Amino acid sequence: MKLINPRGLPWPVVEVLEQLQDDYTEGESDISVTTLIDSPRIRILLNQHNKELETDVVDRYFALQGTLMHRSLERLEENESRIKEHRFYVERNGKIIGGQIDLWSKGHLIDFKYVGQHSIKDGLKPAWVAQVNLYRYLLVKNDVVVDEQSILAMYRDWSAWSSLRSNTPDIPAEFHSVEMWSMAEIERYIDRRLELHFGDTLPECTLEEKWQSEDWALIKPGADRAFRCFSTEAKANEEIKKAKNGYKVVHRLKPPVRCERACPVRAHCEQYKRERDEQIKIKGL
Repeated sequence: MKLINPRGLPWPVVEVLEQLQDDYTEGESDISVTTLIDSPRIRILLNQHNKELETDVVDRYFALQGTLMHRSLERLEENESRIKEHRFYVERNGKIIGGQIDLWSKGHLIDFKYVGQHSIKDGLKPAWVAQVNLYRYLLVKNDVVVDEQSILAMYRDWSAWSSLRSNTPDIPAEFHSVEMWSMAEIERYIDRRLELHFGDTLPECTLEEKWQSEDWALIKPGADRAFRCFSTEAKANEEIKKAKNGYKVVHRLKPPVRCERACPVRAHCEQYKRERDEQIKIKGL
């Protein structure tokens, strides 16, 4: 895939991002943990069209920030009770799965995330939970004991001023404990993901994979704005029983942020084109 710079990002940044792309490797695996938990559709279309694809270098900028933070943490001393930036492998259903952990220390598996504070306001993302559990699976299968697992969230938008606001972390980095799945649960998850990535069909992206949020709004007919919004249909239906007559529940889909801003294969994606055309038709009615 070729990186292009239509918006004129300064050349030193561009060169670093190009180097990061050249340096990336999944090691000796058939698929990495980060790829396994991500969209099968994007991976398949990338493989089919990689040589003809172009992507805006600006779309890789946050990856640079995260890499710089990781490189800083690489300075942590490694010893017999600490493993850092090490790649592990396991075979499952004829495929080699590889993953590079950030840090293991005295039984504590830690994955670094350089993110905005909004990323954790509703709890850890399901993909993050899956990722950390898959890393633990790799460790256990390589005879490394894991008693605890966490995400170390480092907030790129934290400031002393922002910390004065309510519901804002007091410090710029903090641990978030990750639920530990059973080994059987992890293996069922892996098997499902391998089937999606290496099966005979081209799966469609989920809302999560499209970075597309949804809600259920209580709206009064003729009103321009929602009275209240809910993350699930069940909560909205429960609330409407308490509301005054005339309100209705409306399911709303937000724009698919990844498709519109960060997907390298959208020009080759029939799902994106179909759903875009459907939304244009709806808005035009």
